[in-house]
Amino acid sequence: MRRSAAAVCLLSLAFLLGLGALPPRVDPASGRDLDNWPRSHPFDHEHMDLRLDVGDMDRPDIRGEVVHRFRAIGRPRASMTLDAVGMRIEGVSMPGRRTAHRHEGDRLKIRFDPPLPPGEPVELTIRYRSPELRDDGVGLVWSPGVGRDRSPQLHTQSASDHARRWAPCFDSPSDRLTTRITLTVPDGFLGAANGALEQTQVEPDGRLSWTWRHDRPHASYLWVFVVGRFETIQLGGEGSARPELDIPAYVPVGTGDRMGDVLGRTAEMIAFFERWTASPFPWDRYAQVICRDFRFGGMENTTLTVLNGRVLDVEPGEEDDLIAHEIAHSWFGNLVTCRSWEHIWLNEGWATFCEALWFRHDAGGDESIYADMVQSWTDEIQATTELRAPQNTSMASRRWSHSDDVYGRPDDAYVKGALVLHMLRARLGPEVFREATRAYLREHRFGEVETHDFRRALERVSGRSLERFFIEWVERPGIPEIEIEISWSEADRLLRVRGAQTQPIDEANPTYTLDVPIAVTMGDGSTRQLTLDLHGRARSASWSLPEAPTRVEVDPEMTIVGAWDIDKPRAWWTRQHSKGGAFGRIRAGRALGLAQATPRGSVGCWCCRAPMGWMRAGEFARSENR
Repeated sequence: MRRSAAAVCLLSLAFLLGLGALPPRVDPASGRDLDNWPRSHPFDHEHMDLRLDVGDMDRPDIRGEVVHRFRAIGRPRASMTLDAVGMRIEGVSMPGRRTAHRHEGDRLKIRFDPPLPPGEPVELTIRYRSPELRDDGVGLVWSPGVGRDRSPQLHTQSASDHARRWAPCFDSPSDRLTTRITLTVPDGFLGAANGALEQTQVEPDGRLSWTWRHDRPHASYLWVFVVGRFETIQLGGEGSARPELDIPAYVPVGTGDRMGDVLGRTAEMIAFFERWTASPFPWDRYAQVICRDFRFGGMENTTLTVLNGRVLDVEPGEEDDLIAHEIAHSWFGNLVTCRSWEHIWLNEGWATFCEALWFRHDAGGDESIYADMVQSWTDEIQATTELRAPQNTSMASRRWSHSDDVYGRPDDAYVKGALVLHMLRARLGPEVFREATRAYLREHRFGEVETHDFRRALERVSGRSLERFFIEWVERPGIPEIEIEISWSEADRLLRVRGAQTQPIDEANPTYTLDVPIAVTMGDGSTRQLTLDLHGRARSASWSLPEAPTRVEVDPEMTIVGAWDIDKPRAWWTRQHSKGGAFGRIRAGRALGLAQATPRGSVGCWCCRAPMGWMRAGEFARSENR
């Protein structure tokens, strides 16, 4: 998911002004731990059959009926609790059992008599009415028609846990189920939802019912429906990069040709990610819909991505980062889903990283495109180098006031998550990293994951122990600040290097374990690979060489993300700028005052955050779902 530019601005401003105070871990009065933990699963929810009668789009008063199929787990169960917010519950029933219910706040509590034996499939029907129409962009959003050419629209935004605002359910990323959604809407309106179109039916009053079946299990934050008047264009089919996949786009009437150009590379991106992951596209189709008043940049609802209306005003190619980001979620987030919100970086970091993979591929393997994007992420995360424990939370932390908060931490799941993936790719090697990722996707297909599941996949394939790496880069906030001084002594033919970690260091924030690569190029063109083991506050080392090097580069593949301050002779910077690799040229250009990185791509999704194109246009100062 990608967040909107406005959301990024507000989050950044709050952080800079010190207004984004984090919730404490311990309640001061009781001493109780305030961390958030995954919910228990007393039931296995298998399927949801939902019918929504939208009624008059000018004055929506929605009636709903949902049938949940589930099984009790572990022991007989006499009650269950579902999530239901802002709606009127009109009835609850179950064949062969008496039921009683009570709706209190955001919880619907239901009792069964007799209790449900474990393992027995049962169906529960809930009738409800008038889910709240909201104007804050989450839950169920109604956009009234304005002017002659703007008809009303309805859309949902279920992430992170807002499906409960339009359908009573067990609203957690740790459970997944199949769905069937039927939307009865006025004639002339499209009702779209997750899955493949099962049928359309004309009702006796002339309205139309659209039924969408999704036969592969997915999490509640990915459920969606949209109602509006749209023009449909087809981006797949014969002649496309994915001729056998249905790839429709629902766009405002009269914009089909233009939007066909803006969204025109969707099939190519899907085909690329299929090859890179060695995993066929896992869903029945990939649809995109442009919604008016959609709050975020994009949201990767399974099979139906919602896009912000700003894509109507861009040129072809300008939103390829957003499009690639949301497509990548089809694997990272939808196929393999974070078990709880503390692990959201496994969704958002991966989708952001996949943007760089796509642009590198699209540029014919040009590593400078990839390097520019990695440098742009580094520039953003450097703004938060003062973060440290315990005052601040890490990228993977159980501390939040509301689950939506995990998308806006200064220790950012999007860019820091992508940088962690880049460091792993650089340290393990691209082929080992890709093979481990493929194994991770195979093992956890249609399942829920935590950070250690990804780590273990990397360890099995690479043979490397990575627990310390994940503790330092995922489970603690911030990045290191690193000073490096390099000099050559002609008298004793020694290359001297001094390194220091200058970020705040205390009992809660030890130094990072940094093995700093140093590439030394000699006059004959040969290169020596040296390492400064900077495991404490400071370290000095020297190496005897037969002659003065022509070039000395620190961490030429950017295996360490940090706020670097490198002091070395200007001649070495000059040669690095002309002869170095993609990362080295960027760093040298900055040191010499000759160039800045020209980032391309997004900085997140909410799901997804504002694309970097907005930053280039100067629309917000601080630099990805959906």
